[in-house]
Amino acid sequence: MIIDNLLYIGYSLMLHIVLIIFFVIAMEIPIQPVIVQPKSTIIQVTAIDEGIVLAEITLQQRLREKRLRADNDKQIKVENRLKEIRNELVRKEENMRQQKVEQERLIEANRQAEIKLEYAAEEVGKLVEERRRRSEAANRASAVVQEVEELRKSQIAKADRLLQDSIAKNRLERNSKHISSMVNRYTLIIEKHINRYWIPPINTKDGLQVTLRVRLSSGGDVKKVTVVESSGDTFFDRSAELAVYKAAPLPQPKDLKFAGVFDDFIFIFKP
Repeated sequence: MIIDNLLYIGYSLMLHIVLIIFFVIAMEIPIQPVIVQPKSTIIQVTAIDEGIVLAEITLQQRLREKRLRADNDKQIKVENRLKEIRNELVRKEENMRQQKVEQERLIEANRQAEIKLEYAAEEVGKLVEERRRRSEAANRASAVVQEVEELRKSQIAKADRLLQDSIAKNRLERNSKHISSMVNRYTLIIEKHINRYWIPPINTKDGLQVTLRVRLSSGGDVKKVTVVESSGDTFFDRSAELAVYKAAPLPQPKDLKFAGVFDDFIFIFKP
């Protein structure tokens, strides 16, 4: 727009310069006046034309100056606006730069924080692993101690059992011999006692024997007699059972320690 105005002003100046040259040339050319009146008239017309030209020139100059001032004002406004825009761009660039710097700082801070977190996690993992190893070592040590203690107790218990077994075995052997002797003695007594009450069946063969199980109540009374192994002769077996029932009460050991030995016993009836 400024260039168009300058071209317009240039063209206008050139036009006015051409008009001024034309009027100067016209004034310098000699005229042969025929009548005085027309000559004065011509001079007056020329003066009027120069005044118009000067007025036009003045007007054009004022217009040009006005346009120049307006253009200058516009130029100043444009320059001011451009300056504001440049300042705004500079400010935005500076803000962007600061934001970029801040973003980079935050990224670096986050990276450092992640590194610290990884290091802390690694340290925590090491501590956990160390505690786990210590716990396992303590558990193993405790298990070993417990195992040793259990083994010691087991060995003591085993030794005690062996000792008790040995004592019991010796005692049992002694008691067994004594009981065996007593049982044999009282068995013979009971067999002789039952034989007194036995009535042989008719046509009984010699050499028969029957194994009986006898259950007694307190005092030697017979509760039940059962044939364990038959003689093969029903009458002989029945006669043996009846003899046991008739012989009640059966003789009992006088020693109370052996009072229950003959509560339930088996013997062979062989008359």
